[in-house]
Amino acid sequence: MDFFKDAIDTLQIVLILIGAGLGGYGIVNLLEAYGSDNAAGKSQGTKQLMAGIGIAALAFVLIPGLKDLIDEHTAAATTGAIINTFLLR
Repeated sequence: MDFFKDAIDTLQIVLILIGAGLGGYGIVNLLEAYGSDNAAGKSQGTKQLMAGIGIAALAFVLIPGLKDLIDEHTAAATTGAIINTFLLR
């Protein structure tokens, strides 16, 4: 199960980096659009910024929940194995 925990940690880091990159790109587009007074660019920059924030929030909220779910499943499987071992004696 350590492989899955490491994979989840890596997934969280990757999602945070993707969200931060997309958010940073959105900020750059937003500032460029304000400089040239471009309404379509402002809209695109805002959408990219919000998407980046959403992806990063997903990484901070849902991924730890996934890790807890795997820990609970592992603990339940281990507890069941211990109970079965004692009952079979």
